[in-house]
Amino acid sequence: MFKPDVRDPDYWVDELMPLLTDIDFGLRLAVPQAHSFFTKFHKKPVNRPVRSNLIRYHALEYLWSQGFDSAKEEGSDGWGLQKLPNNGIELLYKQSCVRLRKGIDPPYPTTAASEDFYQQALFGELDHGVITNLLIMYNLDADLQYDGKLRLMRPEKLNAKRKLVKCSWSRTVEPQSVDLARAVAPEYQHTSELPLDDAEKKDKTGTDNDGD
Repeated sequence: MFKPDVRDPDYWVDELMPLLTDIDFGLRLAVPQAHSFFTKFHKKPVNRPVRSNLIRYHALEYLWSQGFDSAKEEGSDGWGLQKLPNNGIELLYKQSCVRLRKGIDPPYPTTAASEDFYQQALFGELDHGVITNLLIMYNLDADLQYDGKLRLMRPEKLNAKRKLVKCSWSRTVEPQSVDLARAVAPEYQHTSELPLDDAEKKDKTGTDNDGD
């Protein structure tokens, strides 16, 4: 099996571009869906942890709707999914174990499993051919919409004193433009829910601190 240089960001950006494009499209659908829970159905102020969980839920549902979960038995070119409660989504894709998280910088780990992931412990993934752990970070803009950028990074070690995650490299990627009107599963064809209610524009930070 070809073993790429885990410290070559250009290789991983190119290799993961199909996955990045799917995640990008899923987030463009998931974020408005999460907002609609508060604006259309409940008319309540946005609860940020709930919103983050809803984004994760709808993104995961979209990825599943594309049939990617069935690819986990098809070899290293396919990818499988698993939920990480309160910690995002984990994917196996082309010799990498990827975690999707919300924010600007990787959240400092609060569990031994997260510490292992950040410090490149791969023992449990050897049978999948995984050779590196990678993070994909996304964020919201000032209008609390997905900002269209994904940061692909390779965590390497922890700075316990400063509570920081150090990465060997990080790249910001803007996947190819996607058409939200393209054919998708029926449950995601809610174009009327895409506009954001003006009441949600009160919070201008666009960044949650809830660890997603």
